[in-house]
Amino acid sequence: MGYSGFLNCISGAVAFFRSIPKSKKVMIVSHLDADGISAASILIRAMERDGRKHSLMIIPQIERKMIEELPDDCDLFFFTDTGSGNLSYIDTYLRHKKVIILDHHVHEKNVKLHENIFHVNPQLFNLSYEEISGAGVVYLFAKELDNENEDLAHLALVGAIGDMQENNGFQYLNNQILMNGIAKGLVQIKTGLNLFGMHSRPLHKLLAFSTAPKFPGIYGNEDAALAFLTNLGISPQKEARWRYFDDLTKDEKIRLESALLAFSSSENIKAPFGISYVLPHQKDPILGDLREFATVLNACGRLHKEEYGIGACLDDPILQKRAVELLFDYKKALTNALDWVKKNERNGKSIIKRENLVIINAKDHIAPTIAGTITSMLAKTNAFPEGTLITTLARVDDNFTKASLRIVGLNKTSSMHSILFDVIKKVGGEVGGHFSAAGALISQDKEDIFISELIEKIENKEEKILS
Repeated sequence: MGYSGFLNCISGAVAFFRSIPKSKKVMIVSHLDADGISAASILIRAMERDGRKHSLMIIPQIERKMIEELPDDCDLFFFTDTGSGNLSYIDTYLRHKKVIILDHHVHEKNVKLHENIFHVNPQLFNLSYEEISGAGVVYLFAKELDNENEDLAHLALVGAIGDMQENNGFQYLNNQILMNGIAKGLVQIKTGLNLFGMHSRPLHKLLAFSTAPKFPGIYGNEDAALAFLTNLGISPQKEARWRYFDDLTKDEKIRLESALLAFSSSENIKAPFGISYVLPHQKDPILGDLREFATVLNACGRLHKEEYGIGACLDDPILQKRAVELLFDYKKALTNALDWVKKNERNGKSIIKRENLVIINAKDHIAPTIAGTITSMLAKTNAFPEGTLITTLARVDDNFTKASLRIVGLNKTSSMHSILFDVIKKVGGEVGGHFSAAGALISQDKEDIFISELIEKIENKEEKILS
């Protein structure tokens, strides 16, 4: 158990892989978020270096039909940042193939896998999913396969940050990967002003929409943010173009940082300073910041342009440019979705509010690929009390609906995965995710039943909701 058991499992997976002739075709199946795209990119590079023919499939979630329809001419299937929650499906339909699962999500219990299937997951060894991302698990596999793959450490960290595993530092396994990245000159740690969107948001939006911290009197108010900058003698525009933090002179940066420090002190809020992780080899400042790189990859996956994200990870200059440009469309999609929620918040049919529970039945109004992101964003606002569960339902197609579940505030007691798992046992469907963020796929005709079962579970206090 523990770290040694997990690392031995990695070594076992590599030995299993090496036993498969290089003439055999490989397919990589990975999740569409930043962690999944990072994981797939690491494995693609590792397969190239190992001389393996490979193909790629990026998916929102594993479904039985998808597994049934995987190409029969592939001999080895990798599942990266996915697979652990669907072990029985994989065992039933792919036991005649070779399968390697490299994941960190909650795994399906009591499934005895066929000898052709090798499952790697830190949770099998009593390690937290926050210790390492799916991309991190793939990185350790790739590094064990060939030391040359150490130069992919930064992609594992993009995956970790995309999965919210950094909190002013990393836990042990991710921190070991960080040390690899620093030693290879791939990553630098910097301290200073640290607001999300430092390189991708105009200055006034950077201040107005900061959530960590929220600046009193400025949060949500772009005019107040513009006035704050103007009072500092910092012009928000230059030649009719909004300025970004990177556009400021050294003196202006010092002025802004000093003013924000004083403002935070006077308002008794956490000062907006901390650790940032920089990729010095990236020319674009957005891709040069690990947090923003992760946002770019999320944009690519959730807008069905995963090839841009893979290209960005593998340093293709054309695809990197397209990936960064996609941020505008991603932010627009998120804004439109949030606007829909706001317009319908008093509509009892679309948005149901109960004690400790908010259910947003978006149907076709929010894309299923961004439903989880929207739910997370709502959970981080001050619109709902701490401990409130928020779930968003969004239709995938004419047959299925995706449900995403989050909780407001710091959650140390209630497992989102367990809550959905219990509901899905009664409703039918598939569930996956983590302790603090989970999702489910249900038949569209079961939406009303799902809502009723979720309300009953929470209102009957079967699940103790604390924050």
